[in-house]
Amino acid sequence: MCSSDLPPLYFDTQTAEQLAEGDRLYAVHIARGYLQDSQAKVIDVEYLQDFNDDYREINRLLPVYQITFDRADGMRAYIDTTGAKLSTLVNNTKYRLNWFFGFFHNWNFLGTTDSVRWSFIVGFALLTFIAAASGILVYGFFWNSFSKTADSASARGWLRKYHRRIGIFVAATMLTFSFSGGFHALVKLRNNNADEKTRFVVAQFAPAELSFPLSKALAAPEGQKDAVGVSLVRFQNAACYRITRADKKVEYVNASTGERLNDSAENQYTRQLANSFSGLREEQIASMTLVTKFDDEYGFAYKRLPVVNVQYEDAANTRYYVDPASGALAANFSDSSQSFENWTFSYIHKWHFLNPIGSIARDIVMMLFVLVNATVSGMGLVLFAMWFKPRRRLNRIIGKAGSSAGKEELVAATLVRARTE
Repeated sequence: MCSSDLPPLYFDTQTAEQLAEGDRLYAVHIARGYLQDSQAKVIDVEYLQDFNDDYREINRLLPVYQITFDRADGMRAYIDTTGAKLSTLVNNTKYRLNWFFGFFHNWNFLGTTDSVRWSFIVGFALLTFIAAASGILVYGFFWNSFSKTADSASARGWLRKYHRRIGIFVAATMLTFSFSGGFHALVKLRNNNADEKTRFVVAQFAPAELSFPLSKALAAPEGQKDAVGVSLVRFQNAACYRITRADKKVEYVNASTGERLNDSAENQYTRQLANSFSGLREEQIASMTLVTKFDDEYGFAYKRLPVVNVQYEDAANTRYYVDPASGALAANFSDSSQSFENWTFSYIHKWHFLNPIGSIARDIVMMLFVLVNATVSGMGLVLFAMWFKPRRRLNRIIGKAGSSAGKEELVAATLVRARTE
């Protein structure tokens, strides 16, 4: 039993006595089960209703308990008790990696004003895209015009030669990384930092609606398995027990009359949930599909499984992913910039097109291309420094070219510049 803001309350089903700190105790129990650690001392338990530096928006699930254990690795477990889910585990190593990723990839050093941070990222991604595109244009189409003055025997000529060859080879990947990353940031900016907390359907119940004994509702009819989970839902304007059996079958029992609803109740309740979130009409639902594994649209970042994809027949081709077990909206999509952004981020930023070779092999290939891109950028910086230094000296000489000695020095410097280019 819970409200939308406070932790759930726990009651003894035999005595009806409330269990003090029941949700906290249950969260610790779940955390120990996932960690397979019954010995480590719990040194802190915090109920999080907002994301923080340690528990970022990518984790999606809120509210959760942050449970810190007295272990050498500084383990923290983040637990969603409403679904008995482990959201994530963070130890000291992962914390450092998260900090590194947040600082250098997400630019968290720009502060907590996300509109400013996303704006800077969009601008930088645009500059990176222009740099990669101009490199392809210059080195791919106009190289003959520039190569006439290049001396491949000199250090600068050697750098220019291989900067061009390697750069052409990896420039396409720089275009994909910068475009998809910039587009991702632009969508975030346009959404004005939309709340990424999970939305739940909230229902209220009067004591008189719960007159049918729960013990009788849980009793397995002949041929059915024992109950492994139960929740209270409002279905068709009546309070109902939603009971999950050991064989994963779900049944609905009217909490007032004890009437067991037919097998279509789960399907109808899922439709009711989707309509309450979307605001669309019942007759607009085109199909419903059970989703038991993550895919390119409903990816790992959305956390919840299993969910039901409720497909609407409307102009935007709207899809709502709902979790009837918790009454949560897991995600929603439509044929818009958000849908295209999800595709670009999955396929050309995270390279999910390489998933057939395995996630580890995919990540290794990505790291190799990133390393080569970094090498090309380093070579470009060296070339820029080699180009800039003689020009700086030349400009300094021009400033004192009034004297005859200055004029002679200017001529000599000009000859050196011509030889180096």
